Amino acid sequence: MAAHQPAPEVRELTLTALYHWNTRTADGLKQARAEFAQAIAKDPDYAEAHAGLANAYNLLAQYGVMPAAEAYPQAKAEAERAIALDDHLATGYSALGFATFYGFKDLRRAETLFQRALALDPNSSLTYHWYALIMMHTGKFD
Repeated sequence: MAAHQPAPEVRELTLTALYHWNTRTADGLKQARAEFAQAIAKDPDYAEAHAGLANAYNLLAQYGVMPAAEAYPQAKAEAERAIALDDHLATGYSALGFATFYGFKDLRRAETLFQRALALDPNSSLTYHWYALIMMHTGKFD
C-alpha cells in the first residue's frame, strides 16, 4: 500500500511546525504544537503530523512549558494515533517510547518501542539520542 500523501499545504505546515519544534524554546514549542494541530485539522490521516504533535507534547513537558501530567498522556495518544495510521512510522514509535518512559515510567515498554523505531529507521539520530538518554538514566551504558 502506498504511503499517505498529504496536500502540499499540509506538508508545508508540518515542516514549519518541525522547524519551530527544533528551536527548543517555549514559544517555538507552543508554535509547533499549534501548527501540528492545524495540519491534523486539515488532514486527520497524516501520521507524520500526529507524530510531530506527540513530540511537541513530549518537549513541552520536558522543558517545563506544560505540566507533565497533561502533556505526556496527550503525547502518548498522538503517537498511538500516528502508529495506527502508519505502523511503519519510526517517528511514531520513538515519540511513544519517549512518552512511555518519561510520562509513565515504563522502561521495558519504552525500550521495545525504541528498538522498533530503530529497526524501521536505523539512521534516526533523534531516536538514538532519546534511547541513549533513557539508557543513561537507567545506568545501561553498553
